[in-house]
Amino acid sequence: MEVSRSLRTSLPLAAICARLEAQFGWPPFVIDAGVARLTVDDLRLELEWVPFDPRRELRGNVIATLAYEGQGFARRWDDALDAMNEPARFRFEDHYYLRSALAIDAFVAALQQPFQLPELHHDCENDNEWCMVETDDVVVHVSHAYRLGTYHEWQPKRCPPRCNYWIEVMVKAAAPAALDQAWRVGWRQRWIEALQELGRGQVHIDGVWHRRRRSLGR
Repeated sequence: MEVSRSLRTSLPLAAICARLEAQFGWPPFVIDAGVARLTVDDLRLELEWVPFDPRRELRGNVIATLAYEGQGFARRWDDALDAMNEPARFRFEDHYYLRSALAIDAFVAALQQPFQLPELHHDCENDNEWCMVETDDVVVHVSHAYRLGTYHEWQPKRCPPRCNYWIEVMVKAAAPAALDQAWRVGWRQRWIEALQELGRGQVHIDGVWHRRRRSLGR
């Protein structure tokens, strides 16, 4: 069996190898530029390393591949990698919920220009699909459930019934603190207004529905 996973760590490749060698009693890895390899017993391991980028919270810089036979080792391997993984850190985040008939591609396209977001990367699973993008200061995650009510079932205290979109806007801990007020006031309001346009005139945040005001007719 062969499994691969991504790891985010500021450790240099030699230090990663040294930790694994000490923990499992292995002989030294063979390191060639940014790749380390080791074959021991019925295990074959490979680490592909690139320099750590502290401005990218979601981008792994190590691809760890394990090929093995038998049972029981994969969990120990995951635990060893988890101990070196540096999780994303955010200073604050907003969670928006709404209902929209738009497909996810059209939905995220409507957000890219007003917020000057790079291309969002798409992925999916059984219950939902999502797009994510990361800049120097913020991570934006747009999730679309295939069935109304999914997010309410997952987060009944936060999400009201019959929403099929969940948008997370997460400001990184490393973002300039001087921007906090601008984000919490002006930037948040821009998100509310943009999502109201996509969500039938209303969006839910912090336990409150924000509804677009109707203009008075003549």
